Amino acid sequence: MVKNTVNGNKGYSLIIAIIALNLFTIMLLIAKPLWDTVLQRDLEKELIFRGKSYVRAIQNYIKKNHNKYPENLIVLYEKKFIRRPYKDPMSEEGKWNIVMRYKYGNTKTLLIVPEFLYQKYKQKANIVGIASSSPDAGFMVYRGKKRYDEWAFYIGAKENQDMPELKFVVE
Repeated sequence: MVKNTVNGNKGYSLIIAIIALNLFTIMLLIAKPLWDTVLQRDLEKELIFRGKSYVRAIQNYIKKNHNKYPENLIVLYEKKFIRRPYKDPMSEEGKWNIVMRYKYGNTKTLLIVPEFLYQKYKQKANIVGIASSSPDAGFMVYRGKKRYDEWAFYIGAKENQDMPELKFVVE
């Protein structure tokens, strides 16, 4: 009588498949934090790129409009000073905080104003840049600041100096 060896190996094949699946799952669980770190660092680089892009757009707008500051961020796109209206890569909503400088008085302090409060401050201060609206801490420290909403990108920023005094508007 001839033994059927194919049917005799079915149990072993299933066990090997389950072990392989478990090993693959363990490898994915180990790789996920590393992958999340890589993604977060890429988003941080993108935040810096977009922030500096807005600053260049604001500077060019001011030069072309006889030292007049932009009314809002959308005008930079509408007047072709920026390629597209970038979203904040660190926040889920994609909304930016507006970096403003008082027109008179204390011109050294930078105001960090949420987009929805901008109308309240536009008579007192000019748009000079943007900042993320995310309060999360980053892997990277940017100009002495760890939290993304403290990474202000503005006209006159010096990369080799710590961030100046920031006043967060929460009204």
